[in-house]
Amino acid sequence: MVVVAAGGSVVLPSPESTGREADGELDDIRERAKRGEFQVARAFLRRLRERRWDKLSARQRWRACTLEADMSVREGRNEEAARLLIEAREHQPDDEVALANEVSAHELLGDSARARALAQEARARFPSSAVIYAACIRTAQDDDEFARLLRELPGHMAKHAKFWAEAAVRAQGLDSVPLAEEAARKSASVAPEDPRTWFALGFILMRTEAQKLDPERAPQPLAPDKGRLAEAEECFTKTAELARPTDAAFAATALVRRAVTRDFSGRLAEAQADIDEAFKLAPTDPGSGLRTRGFLETAGTRTRASGGCGMCCSRPQLTKPDSCSAWLCANATTTGIASKGRSCYASAPQSRATIPKRPSCTAWRLSSRWR
Repeated sequence: MVVVAAGGSVVLPSPESTGREADGELDDIRERAKRGEFQVARAFLRRLRERRWDKLSARQRWRACTLEADMSVREGRNEEAARLLIEAREHQPDDEVALANEVSAHELLGDSARARALAQEARARFPSSAVIYAACIRTAQDDDEFARLLRELPGHMAKHAKFWAEAAVRAQGLDSVPLAEEAARKSASVAPEDPRTWFALGFILMRTEAQKLDPERAPQPLAPDKGRLAEAEECFTKTAELARPTDAAFAATALVRRAVTRDFSGRLAEAQADIDEAFKLAPTDPGSGLRTRGFLETAGTRTRASGGCGMCCSRPQLTKPDSCSAWLCANATTTGIASKGRSCYASAPQSRATIPKRPSCTAWRLSSRWR
């Protein structure tokens, strides 16, 4: 199982069928975490630490740390998750999955340079590892490095679903729209069961259409392509359907994005319905709450009861593209995946909200997170 995270993904260790009591407990914790029963799963982990930690094998301690980190990522506790992943790596210093997760730890901390360096070091040790190569492409520092890694992709990884899912996560932060879209479409075709691939494709399609109204990129505003907007909406729908059983927060993120595409098309009632559903799916998720609040505020409304934003890029009376929730959500880093930061205004100047560039959380997080 792979959990979406800010800059990367936490790869969960596979269960061990050793018959030992601790392994059985860890298997149970893993299943509870998959179902979103974090409170119970954490209670079992605390009991394991307090009562038998010194009796666990190194690999069992690694499993426990990684499972707890997985839950921390889902709950938006990124520093805690990073600490646990680094601790997990200490228990299995020669395991390729542990090394890949250590890369994710430094991405969660916002240290992209350290994450990239660790990925390159791990690749030197495990040149045939798909999980390590995925970490390398996820930490590619620019479009050229990303494209080169795709060209050099070993043949045995060409159909590796998890690799392409990670490629889709990184594609969202590329400057080259054609390269990003090509990678996202390839990812969705190779890994259609991974919600991150559809999310990435929807994100990129939405971003390219929203950029047509960005005065910095398009001095003469162009009409968004309705077909591409419809495809983006379909991608977010697939994301929500795939993520719903195992990651409600990610499914909620996809619904907020779908709301943006519908708002962009002037379908405000449907957008509001998506917002309401996102709240029901992840009522306590901090990332989901932030994204939902941002959507509503940038749309010019202060409360959920106001019923729709009343603003849309397609409306002639809108004079500031920065006011549009669709532009903001397509360009901001609200999923924890790098795009460009942006200051935006709602209907009143005092309601300014600044979205930071490359937040430490992808809130992906998503996850990737984001997340």
